[in-house]
Amino acid sequence: MPKSSVIVFSALIIFFAAMSADVRAGPITTFKDWDVKCGNTLVCDMYAKVESGDIFALRRGTGANAPLELLIGLDYTRAEDSKFKLVVNGQGQDNLFELEIPVSSGKWEEYFWAFSLDKYQDKLLRALITGNKLILQGIKGEEEVSLEISLSGVIASLLYVDDSQG
Repeated sequence: MPKSSVIVFSALIIFFAAMSADVRAGPITTFKDWDVKCGNTLVCDMYAKVESGDIFALRRGTGANAPLELLIGLDYTRAEDSKFKLVVNGQGQDNLFELEIPVSSGKWEEYFWAFSLDKYQDKLLRALITGNKLILQGIKGEEEVSLEISLSGVIASLLYVDDSQG
């Protein structure tokens, strides 16, 4: 094999190896009760620290004005008849935000459900910034699981995502 072919072949191998590398790779930065990870493609995930192993996260695609996705992983809520309810409480336990989401409106991604926030994004962000806690309920028939999520560090996490994405 000619030397130029070996160089081209080697360059192609390196290129494809780099392309197949984990695009979510990147350091995790912690802000109180939230972890933020921005990958090489500048997609950023903000994960609430939840001891139970469940998942509550927000994902923003590349760009400062990209829409948010809501990522929820409560183990038993894989059934199509399940639903989630989000409630953000403010001072005095007033509800600043409330949203019920049927599981069927999401997309299963190995460990969690991904939901587009569309028209609720701005209202949820305002509630997260001014609220005290978020309550996530997983509802399957008559069964209900409730998860309380601290909002401590959410503002710093949002600012970090903004700064990382430019």
